[in-house]
Amino acid sequence: MIGDTINDAMRKLFEEWINSKDIELMRDAAYLMRGFDTDTVFYSLAERVLTNSKGDEQVQGNIMAVFYSKVYSRSIGEPTPLLVQRIKELKSLQDKTQSRYVIQFAEDFIKVTKQDIEAQLQEDEEFLEGEEW
Repeated sequence: MIGDTINDAMRKLFEEWINSKDIELMRDAAYLMRGFDTDTVFYSLAERVLTNSKGDEQVQGNIMAVFYSKVYSRSIGEPTPLLVQRIKELKSLQDKTQSRYVIQFAEDFIKVTKQDIEAQLQEDEEFLEGEEW
């Protein structure tokens, strides 16, 4: 299922669970969303589930897991394009919402992603310094 977009039937099911007021159904929806691509539908559902769950940590963890399940490829000395794209998408999500839970989630995740980029670049620098060319 990873790599698929959320089709209309799944979107409706997720919306039903997210709007149910039942935190367990919201957590289940967020967990199942881990198997799908991050597209417009995904971000719309993520915004709602983060808001409706009032920033529930388990929901946040499942939404974050989507981003960490992707394959990273990059050139040494350059940030991973996927991480750069993640920051861009999170900033867009943050700019479009009025939900304090989504804004905080995006801020926190952008910070973590920037730290990931910095750590990768530091590892590259240490690797290159240790090599004899």
